[in-house]
Amino acid sequence: MTLIKRAANPRLVFLSSLSIHHVLFVKLHYCEVMTTTPKISKPQSSDGSHSAPQNTSSANQQNTIPAPKKGLILGGGGSKGSYTAGVWKALKEAGEQFDIVAGTSIGALVGAMVTADDLDGCMAMLGGMNENAVATRPFDFQGQSVNQPLKADQTQEFITEFTKGGPDFNPLKTTYLKYFDFDKFKSSSIDFACMTYNFTQQADQAFFKKDMTKDNFMDELLASASYFPAYNFTQINGDYYLDGSFAQIIPWKTGLQMGADSLTIVSLAEPGTKDDVPEDAGFRIIRPILKLAYSVDFDGQTMVKQAEQGYLEGLKYLNRAPGYLYTFKPEDHLLIDGINKLGTSLLKRKNVELTQELLNEIWKGLLGYVPVPLETRTMKNYSIMYIIEALGITAGVDFYRQYSLKEFLQQILDHLDSVKGPVDSDPSSCTIWDDMQHRGIQDVIIFFHSAMNCFGTSLPPQFDVMKKTWILPFYLALAWRIIEKSRWIWNLI
Repeated sequence: MTLIKRAANPRLVFLSSLSIHHVLFVKLHYCEVMTTTPKISKPQSSDGSHSAPQNTSSANQQNTIPAPKKGLILGGGGSKGSYTAGVWKALKEAGEQFDIVAGTSIGALVGAMVTADDLDGCMAMLGGMNENAVATRPFDFQGQSVNQPLKADQTQEFITEFTKGGPDFNPLKTTYLKYFDFDKFKSSSIDFACMTYNFTQQADQAFFKKDMTKDNFMDELLASASYFPAYNFTQINGDYYLDGSFAQIIPWKTGLQMGADSLTIVSLAEPGTKDDVPEDAGFRIIRPILKLAYSVDFDGQTMVKQAEQGYLEGLKYLNRAPGYLYTFKPEDHLLIDGINKLGTSLLKRKNVELTQELLNEIWKGLLGYVPVPLETRTMKNYSIMYIIEALGITAGVDFYRQYSLKEFLQQILDHLDSVKGPVDSDPSSCTIWDDMQHRGIQDVIIFFHSAMNCFGTSLPPQFDVMKKTWILPFYLALAWRIIEKSRWIWNLI
């Protein structure tokens, strides 16, 4: 058990401990990193000093250069943490291994499973989840009417009275112990820490694997997940603890303090919101591209779906599969490139521009929000595929599986063919059009598509006013046209 405190003058401690061997190591390691992986910059604290410098005492020098340590940092987010498990699956398939794991809340619970290397157990646990498997009486504090006069030093007494009879974590404890192997966890070579907030001591506090025993580890993990007011405080040795998100929702600083030289971070921040991870520090950051469920929605099917989303998006972040909202097969790179070139050429000839602002409006129209940008090498020439994926959304193509691109495009065309012609039922009864909140929008898409078949992509000026009013259906019709024009490429690849 360690309270996280800032060293009085860590920069001087760090510099004074350097020897010529360490200087040579830094130079050699810097050259290697610059030619292989992004440079990792140690973040600075508010006073400008480097956080968590490693102890490099000259008395312990070795002739061999130690291998850089890789850290995995798992953020908090309640039931959204099933996404984290899916990302772990993608990392594991890619052969990624870590020396250090640090987690907050659900990130701590999944992180302990990562340390024990039990992916199957973790997935089984998440799939069997439900509200009753987490806590009894969430949000229900029977002592809320506590009102007797108290002194400033009687905070403990107040919390004791207020939380009496409140939500009970015993169901989660029982569920977790059913799948968790403490002996495997303890014997692992991976170093582990979970982040909590010590309410009594008013301090961020990390619990470390080296100090955990069979008697205390579960309480320490649950302390990291004690998110008030949904769940109760956890009491350990007389102190009250809150969810680690009150301290570090993404404990990347703790990972560095544990000695990590590079970090892979899984943040569960919502699209459109910011977390506290510095973008310029060189960390590899994986964030959900699509929105996840509400943080206390512990429905097993929802959590399994989110785990699949984490896996598929993890493949894309790791450059192991192309795609943005949808996920395609690795061998589809050539077909994607061919469609993008054809579509870009078509738009350029017809003076049709596809800007990021326009794409954002398309996403807002379809999803109600702008997904998290994906900045990987597979996305450098993807502009046309964005609107094709948007058309996939209107066609009701499922996000939660991996497609061959030909299969994906054919599903879109099959759907569009099925809605052409007379409509026997009320268009508003079709779920996909309800979701888009535009009655009759399918008719507008078909209208523009028919006009393009007659006049080409560059429509006569009379259509301009309708294009401005119906910008989303126009670009979806354009995507439909590009798919049809690219059929010859499908047959070649």
